[in-house]
Amino acid sequence: MIGAYASYGFAEDALKLFVDQAKKHFQEMVNEFGIQPREEHFASFVDVVGRHGQVEEAMDIISRMSVEPDKAVWGALLGACRVHNSVKLARVAAEALMRLESEGSDPYLMLYNMYVERDQWDDANEVRMLMERSCIRKEPAYSMVYRNLLFNNFGML
Repeated sequence: MIGAYASYGFAEDALKLFVDQAKKHFQEMVNEFGIQPREEHFASFVDVVGRHGQVEEAMDIISRMSVEPDKAVWGALLGACRVHNSVKLARVAAEALMRLESEGSDPYLMLYNMYVERDQWDDANEVRMLMERSCIRKEPAYSMVYRNLLFNNFGML
């Protein structure tokens, strides 16, 4: 049914049905089958709900988790916040990820980029200063080009 909706131009209806089914199956998993959800179940559930634009509901799911949210759960929320431009909750998710991954630059950079896109330069600079104080550096990106039987690497910071 989801595929049929999507095929005939009813993408929003397909997404709603997908989210509704995810909620139903999550509840059945707990209530009917007695399966205690683990972090990966919550991460998937937060991802589905958040990608549908229900980032507040996704945060509510996290706050009611029976286990401590891990980086997959917070990453799912941060990704949804980025897609749906929810800077307030993105900051909550990014700060949680910063605590869990003290050396990773990804949450800092995602939050920084969200602030820049909204012209919130003071907040963006605050994130950059926090990165500097925490000795967090962006990992360089590399591209490889094959030319004349040779691979050439190019790096960017």
